[in-house]
Amino acid sequence: MNKIIEGWEFNAITRLQSGRVAQVTSGLGGTFNSSDLAGVQLIGITPAQLQNQLTIRKLPDKTVYWVPQAMLDSAQQTANTGVIAPCQTPGAMCQKLQLYGPKFFRADWSVGKRTRVTETINIEFRTEFINAFNNVNFLWPGNAASVAQNISSRSTSFGRILNGYQDLSTTDDPGGRLIQMVLRVNF
Repeated sequence: MNKIIEGWEFNAITRLQSGRVAQVTSGLGGTFNSSDLAGVQLIGITPAQLQNQLTIRKLPDKTVYWVPQAMLDSAQQTANTGVIAPCQTPGAMCQKLQLYGPKFFRADWSVGKRTRVTETINIEFRTEFINAFNNVNFLWPGNAASVAQNISSRSTSFGRILNGYQDLSTTDDPGGRLIQMVLRVNF
């Protein structure tokens, strides 16, 4: 009975992060001075309301968006200027809008059992679940090569997710769940 009950292990590394922050710019250059990244003007919506509307949206053609359809122009490329307008008032600083990208969640878990055969020898069987819940993570905007991100409201990829998640070291996240089993004899 001892051989069945003893030697169990459970290990877990669970990572939950808020999304990457990005500053939305007008894409028109500076209105206050020539090197200033011009802000934007929100029309009929607050930054908090806009952030609350952000969600992953997948189209049948496998295009993935982070902003709702109403926030994009009719071609689904640039920001809808009826909601997010570029700052065009000379001398004005407008609003420095910062939005957070999709959250990141990943659970790497393992369960194992070690059974003694003799005083100095044991057998260990372990199953490891990398991305145990098969969660998909996305990166918005841009790529992982730079930490600070600016996204132009006039960019033809505004609101679109172009990359799966990547760590800041630019290593690709393997994505789907991986399960591996290990059998070891320790002596």
